[in-house]
Amino acid sequence: MRERRKLARTQVQAAAQLIIDVNSVVDCTVHDLTSAGAGIETADAQVFPHQLALTFDHARTLRHCRVVWQNQNRLGLKFVVPGHQAA
Repeated sequence: MRERRKLARTQVQAAAQLIIDVNSVVDCTVHDLTSAGAGIETADAQVFPHQLALTFDHARTLRHCRVVWQNQNRLGLKFVVPGHQAA
Protein backbone atom coordinates (compact mmCIF):
# COMPACT_ATOMS: atom_id res chain seq x y z
CA MET A 1 0.00 0.00 0.00
CA ARG A 2 1.27 3.47 -0.92
CA GLU A 3 1.85 5.88 1.97
CA ARG A 4 -0.26 9.03 1.48
CA ARG A 5 0.92 11.02 4.49
CA LYS A 6 3.01 14.12 3.80
CA LEU A 7 4.99 13.70 7.03
CA ALA A 8 6.79 10.56 8.14
CA ARG A 9 5.29 8.94 11.21
CA THR A 10 7.33 8.22 14.32
CA GLN A 11 6.28 4.93 15.91
CA VAL A 12 5.79 5.31 19.68
CA GLN A 13 4.08 3.53 22.53
CA ALA A 14 3.28 6.41 24.86
CA ALA A 15 0.59 6.65 27.50
CA ALA A 16 -1.58 9.74 27.10
CA GLN A 17 -5.05 11.06 27.84
CA LEU A 18 -7.85 12.49 25.72
CA ILE A 19 -9.52 15.48 27.35
CA ILE A 20 -13.10 15.59 26.14
CA ASP A 21 -14.32 18.20 28.63
CA VAL A 22 -13.53 19.19 32.21
CA ASN A 23 -15.37 16.11 33.53
CA SER A 24 -14.35 13.54 30.92
CA VAL A 25 -10.85 12.15 30.47
CA VAL A 26 -10.05 8.93 28.58
CA ASP A 27 -6.75 7.07 28.87
CA CYS A 28 -5.15 6.15 25.55
CA THR A 29 -1.95 4.94 23.93
CA VAL A 30 -0.29 6.93 21.16
CA HIS A 31 1.04 4.55 18.49
CA ASP A 32 2.33 7.02 15.91
CA LEU A 33 3.04 10.71 15.95
CA THR A 34 3.93 13.54 13.57
CA SER A 35 4.02 17.30 14.02
CA ALA A 36 0.56 17.35 12.38
CA GLY A 37 -1.24 14.60 14.28
CA ALA A 38 -1.32 11.23 15.99
CA GLY A 39 -2.72 7.73 15.76
CA ILE A 40 -4.09 6.54 19.09
CA GLU A 41 -5.86 3.60 20.68
CA THR A 42 -8.32 3.64 23.58
CA ALA A 43 -9.35 0.78 25.86
CA ASP A 44 -12.95 0.84 24.71
CA ALA A 45 -14.78 1.85 21.57
CA GLN A 46 -16.94 4.91 22.00
CA VAL A 47 -18.07 7.85 19.95
CA PHE A 48 -15.75 10.80 20.46
CA PRO A 49 -16.61 14.44 19.76
CA HIS A 50 -15.12 16.10 16.69
CA GLN A 51 -12.89 18.37 18.83
CA LEU A 52 -10.87 17.29 21.87
CA ALA A 53 -7.40 17.63 23.39
CA LEU A 54 -4.49 15.22 23.82
CA THR A 55 -2.10 15.40 26.77
CA PHE A 56 0.98 13.42 27.73
CA ASP A 57 1.42 15.13 31.12
CA HIS A 58 -1.97 15.03 32.88
CA ALA A 59 -3.26 18.26 31.29
CA ARG A 60 -0.29 20.50 32.10
CA THR A 61 0.09 20.93 28.32
CA LEU A 62 -2.58 20.23 25.73
CA ARG A 63 -2.55 19.54 22.00
CA HIS A 64 -5.93 20.56 20.58
CA CYS A 65 -7.13 18.05 18.00
CA ARG A 66 -9.92 17.09 15.72
CA VAL A 67 -10.83 13.49 14.99
CA VAL A 68 -10.20 12.74 11.30
CA TRP A 69 -11.09 9.04 11.45
CA GLN A 70 -12.25 6.44 13.95
CA ASN A 71 -12.28 2.66 13.65
CA GLN A 72 -13.59 0.95 16.80
CA ASN A 73 -11.05 1.85 19.49
CA ARG A 74 -8.48 3.52 17.19
CA LEU A 75 -8.53 7.19 16.21
CA GLY A 76 -6.60 9.45 13.86
CA LEU A 77 -6.12 12.94 15.25
CA LYS A 78 -5.07 16.14 13.49
CA PHE A 79 -3.53 18.85 15.66
CA VAL A 80 -5.26 22.21 15.30
CA VAL A 81 -4.77 25.73 16.60
CA PRO A 82 -7.67 26.70 18.90
CA GLY A 83 -9.91 29.33 17.35
CA HIS A 84 -8.77 28.64 13.78
CA GLN A 85 -10.90 26.92 11.18
CA ALA A 86 -9.48 23.42 10.61
CA ALA A 87 -9.27 22.33 6.98
